[in-house]
Amino acid sequence: MFDKKSNPLRPEAVASGKPPDLQSCFRAAGLPHTVTVSPTLAARCGWVDPSPPGVDRYEVAWLVRLVLKGHWPHRQRKTEYGQVLLLDFPTLISGQECVNLQLGIVVGKDQKLHLVDPNELDQTAPKRAFVLAAEDDPEIARLVCALLERDGFMVTHAPNGLEAWKLVQSQPFDVAVLDIDMPGLTGSEVCKRIKATPALAQLPVVLCSGRMDLAEVAKQSGADDFVEKPTGLLQLAGRIKRLLGPPALRPKPSAGE
Repeated sequence: MFDKKSNPLRPEAVASGKPPDLQSCFRAAGLPHTVTVSPTLAARCGWVDPSPPGVDRYEVAWLVRLVLKGHWPHRQRKTEYGQVLLLDFPTLISGQECVNLQLGIVVGKDQKLHLVDPNELDQTAPKRAFVLAAEDDPEIARLVCALLERDGFMVTHAPNGLEAWKLVQSQPFDVAVLDIDMPGLTGSEVCKRIKATPALAQLPVVLCSGRMDLAEVAKQSGADDFVEKPTGLLQLAGRIKRLLGPPALRPKPSAGE
């Protein structure tokens, strides 16, 4: 059993009743990461219904900290979504029922951690992600669509930036792939509009170009990732999968207002 006496994160206020949210526990643990939890793991931990409190959130935050620092035994697994740290530990649910909790920590980009039930990583029928691909060159557009559809993505093509902006406001997408150098409204301008719109700001955006200053343009535009054309397009599906994380964690896509 995890020794709660060795966990310095538990404030006296916890005894007052309402369990703290997991993100606050991670902050208290000195971890700057943004944390998401799959619905399956949340149900196993008893976090769906606020009463009873379920597995101690401070305990989980402390364990994750120990794992990331290499001070708690765990296994490593490489998946298409990135590196996954796997661990098992005995714990109590609501301070009563003893269970052996299996936890998967998917280490994402930009200080993001995804907590999952390890069994979810082996789903044979994952949710299909919807991709908006904006590209004005017909040949490259066909290549991008073919590569993404081969990996199971549902792709909607926009021939220019203005059409991409209209589509992203009216249809739900999981990710937007935008060519930078399109006539009229460029991909970087569409990206800036997406990130400046509250209803769309969380939509991952990948910019594509053969420009030498691609990395700088992507950074200034607020893009989540970038891919060089044409050779980098072969890596596009993998980059998107890492951005989205495991299927179990993907939120239901929503269109802008």
